[in-house]
Amino acid sequence: MFVRSRRCLTQWLMLAMGSVFVIFGGVLYITEVERELQKLDRRLYREASLLISSTTYSPQADQPTLWEFQLDTTPLLGNATLSVESELVFARWYDPNNHLLMFFGPMPGESEVVVPGYKTLTDDGQRLRQLTIPLEAEGQGLGHLQVGIPLASAELTLAQTRRFLSIGLPLGVGLMGLVSWWFAGQMIRPIRQSYQRLEQFSADASHELRSPVASILNQAELGLLTQSPTDQRARLQRITELAQAMGELISSLFLLVSSDQPATTDQCNLTALAQDLATEFQPQAMTKGLHWELQTPAEPLWVRGEAALLRQAIANLLSNACRYTPPGGRVTLRLVVEGDHVAIAVEDNGIGIPPTDLPHIFERFYRVDQARAQETGGFGLGLAIAQQIVQAHGGTLQVHSQVDVGTTFTITLSQSHPRVSRTPPALPTSQSSPHQFG
Repeated sequence: MFVRSRRCLTQWLMLAMGSVFVIFGGVLYITEVERELQKLDRRLYREASLLISSTTYSPQADQPTLWEFQLDTTPLLGNATLSVESELVFARWYDPNNHLLMFFGPMPGESEVVVPGYKTLTDDGQRLRQLTIPLEAEGQGLGHLQVGIPLASAELTLAQTRRFLSIGLPLGVGLMGLVSWWFAGQMIRPIRQSYQRLEQFSADASHELRSPVASILNQAELGLLTQSPTDQRARLQRITELAQAMGELISSLFLLVSSDQPATTDQCNLTALAQDLATEFQPQAMTKGLHWELQTPAEPLWVRGEAALLRQAIANLLSNACRYTPPGGRVTLRLVVEGDHVAIAVEDNGIGIPPTDLPHIFERFYRVDQARAQETGGFGLGLAIAQQIVQAHGGTLQVHSQVDVGTTFTITLSQSHPRVSRTPPALPTSQSSPHQFG
């Protein structure tokens, strides 16, 4: 489906951009034609001006129009040989009645019509540019001067332009096709990711909600059959627990869907966040008889990201550490600066993770020990959520574990500098020192 949509979008983009390319090429060629003709017309006018400047007019009584030519710059009458510097193919002088007086170059046709201005014509297979100029002296019309010059130089330039366009336009359209394919992929990618997240959410929800719903239905049916108020209350209590578990599962699934691309430029104070988490998990640690240790530097450590999501990721790691560490064990939350990065380590000396399970612990709904998972609770989503949040913030989540020795999860994020206007007051020294609970 997405491949077909991408192909259609690419075709429309290529059609639009290809049309622009063709129109641009046409405008470029027309502009080049006009430029070459203007350049040729200026040369032609310059040649005509040189001929006119080498001519003198002497009015006489018996000869009202007498033309005198300077033979060192003007070819002889009927001579087809031009001067070395001249590019003219022919020059023709007409009287006011358009009768040919003299010429050099090819003989004009008998039906030649003398019309002032520029004209493109073909003579013996050669394309020429012709200029006809009316001549006047002392307010009296003396006739016309007609000159011609080859179009070969302009046609050569235009041929090179056509060759460039014939090669450049297909290459440009092909390159635009590749760019359009890439651009269409970039446009469709968010839609595809949203669709994939929706499919994943639907699959996960249908997979994980099937058992709780069946259990709720079973408990309700048994409650309706029993006559004992105590038994009915126990059934209702179990239904309440299952409903709460389903609510937590749905919240986790929604978090997985929405936490992969946090669009935020906010900054998060990890030092204050770690201290809040230590206060939050203190009752749980005391209940299980755990030794809780918090190690943070004296100064605040800032990273760019969404505080609520980062809090959720660290809380999931702390929850697992408390859950799988036996009474009397130790759980440590440590913040360490490593160059331009901040490392957040959650360390425990609990039961550890077998090496065969380490490659799979970040998979959704994966549980290392199914029997123990039933006792401790959880859906196998905590580590998947934590990894997705960390990766969305451009960080990494690594794990090191040994069975019956302990496990260490390390989150690494790029450190940022706080904005001056938003920097909170410095924390007291006593809050930045290590804390132990239990």
